[in-house]
Amino acid sequence: MGLETTLRKGVAIADKLTKSLQVEVTHKRWTGTDDDGEDVLDIGISLKAIVEFKTKFLRRTGGQQYNTAEESIQRATITIIGPVTDFVAEGRTNPIDVRDQFILPDGSSGPILNVEGVVDPSTGSPYSYEISLGS
Repeated sequence: MGLETTLRKGVAIADKLTKSLQVEVTHKRWTGTDDDGEDVLDIGISLKAIVEFKTKFLRRTGGQQYNTAEESIQRATITIIGPVTDFVAEGRTNPIDVRDQFILPDGSSGPILNVEGVVDPSTGSPYSYEISLGS
């Protein structure tokens, strides 16, 4: 049994153990832009995730602070344990694009600041995802 198999099993266990902490979020996926150059999103799918609300001031590389509140404050972290289905649209990053939108249980949202995840070499997709939302 290789490390990737152990990690895959660990993710499955983590998913089971955290079911009571997981809430529904809506993932609206970026499909392109309209004639006015505005982003177009699909109607959205429901996903189970752990949502942690926080206020965290982010800094640019080199330690410089961002100039505006919109750029500098992380308001929530969404952790999706397990795979997320790809969405076919030209020019998007799958399965989560920074132009996508996540709607939290309280109805709020924010720009995606960062998407992280360790890639499973067997599938080419992360075992799980951590998405940082701004204010």
